[in-house]
Amino acid sequence: MPQADPTTASDLAPRRPEPCPVKPAWLEALREAADALLSAPDPAATPEAVAEVLLQALDADGCAVLRASPQAPSMTPLLAVGETPRATHPTIPLNSPPGRAAATREPVIVSQATEEGIANALCVPISLPDGNVGALEVVNKRAGAAFTESDTEIAAAIASHLAVALSLRRDWAAYGRELQRLQALVSVGELLHRETDPGYVLEGLLRMAQDMVGADAGFCYRFDSQGEQLSVVAAVGRGAEEAVHCRLSVADSVEGSMVESASPAIVNDLPAEAPGRPSIADALDFPVRSLLCCALRLGDEAYGVVELVNSPRGAGFGPEDAQLLSALAAQAAVAAGNSVHLERLKRAFILTVECLSMAFEAPQPGWQNPPHRVVPIARRTAQALGLPAVDQEVVVLAALLHDLGKIAIEPQLLHEPRKLTDRERTVIRAHPLVAAQFLEPLTGTHLAAVADALRHHHEWVDGRGYPDGLRGEQIPIASRVLAVVHAFCAMTEGRPYQPAKGADEAIGELRRWTDSQFDAATVEGLVTAVSS
Repeated sequence: MPQADPTTASDLAPRRPEPCPVKPAWLEALREAADALLSAPDPAATPEAVAEVLLQALDADGCAVLRASPQAPSMTPLLAVGETPRATHPTIPLNSPPGRAAATREPVIVSQATEEGIANALCVPISLPDGNVGALEVVNKRAGAAFTESDTEIAAAIASHLAVALSLRRDWAAYGRELQRLQALVSVGELLHRETDPGYVLEGLLRMAQDMVGADAGFCYRFDSQGEQLSVVAAVGRGAEEAVHCRLSVADSVEGSMVESASPAIVNDLPAEAPGRPSIADALDFPVRSLLCCALRLGDEAYGVVELVNSPRGAGFGPEDAQLLSALAAQAAVAAGNSVHLERLKRAFILTVECLSMAFEAPQPGWQNPPHRVVPIARRTAQALGLPAVDQEVVVLAALLHDLGKIAIEPQLLHEPRKLTDRERTVIRAHPLVAAQFLEPLTGTHLAAVADALRHHHEWVDGRGYPDGLRGEQIPIASRVLAVVHAFCAMTEGRPYQPAKGADEAIGELRRWTDSQFDAATVEGLVTAVSS
């Protein structure tokens, strides 16, 4: 009789293996690296967080990710964490241990000092976001220990996480730049909608481009009336004050050569790429290494050039910078085109006013202070005083129309050689009010100041003038200029009741009445104008 088999059913059941008492070090380090990769709140800081995990796992002082490319004679650091000489040494030879790791795609362990600051090192290859192979270098294992094969496994495993983190940072930075570009375009649209001054718009666009790219300076150029020169019409950053007087030949300058270009042009080594050619560099008092230029075009018409000078940290402008400037230049072209059309309208308006003023003058050959004599002196006086362009425009228009109110006065009264009666003097003194009434339709426009200038050009700075008895700064600056110019022209031309004076005598008379009838600074502005 066969004996019973002592093996029971429970003995035949599969047994669960005993848990491993210690997890492999590389597995624990890999888990921590994954946690760092997934939980970092800022994608830009994720590579540093993963690198810190590596340093803790290997008990080392520092690590760095080094980039090698086929075109470069050396390696450059993309990332440096902890105490590593790579943070202060920007280039590493290709025949160094990290260079060999990248070239062979095999780990390299260095057990003894090879350079200052590195007692021992471990280098493993790492795939970088740009498609090249670099090296992850860990240096100086603590307590004098040497790196082991186990350390190599940990470093190789975490290198893949670090590559993902670097790619994530690059993509996040690209997303941030694209978002910044879109925000800039929205801001530009708001600026174009809100502002009517093309110069202010162009300056705002330049400032956005300069801030976003990090360039030293930005300039916007417009063609002169003949289309032969480029003049700076807006400038921001370094050298802005010096550049406003810059004039560049369209035919010969670096900037001029960009006018017909359909795409932005990058010059990252100006002395080598454009030796001896005129450029904005000639007008600036600091070295110009690189230029990024883009034509201002609206349809088939070119209005000028927008330009950024000196890329940040000397790295050179890149395609992303060119793309941004191109987008902003498209908006700037709208502002430049508006500026050109506005100037054309202004010139047409001034020519119309000149024709009207000549029509006023024609019936009276002896018309006092004819506009063709008053206007040039008034313009030069406004320029000598450094008035803003808008105030200079008001001065010129007011000079053209300064005797508009006299069309309501009988001609013989204007040429009466005898002393006027009180009633006649009252009629004469009404002409500023008549002129202001004629221009009343301009109320609410930027030319309303012309009506004010005509109304108050017979006020005295001490308050004894007419029609409102204004004094000092209460009198519009255009009125103060017109008063001085009007008096100078009257004295040097003569009147039926007063012979003409020489220019020096007339200036002496103006100075004698300074601070009572005339503004002192304006009198000296006229002196400068007539002396030139």
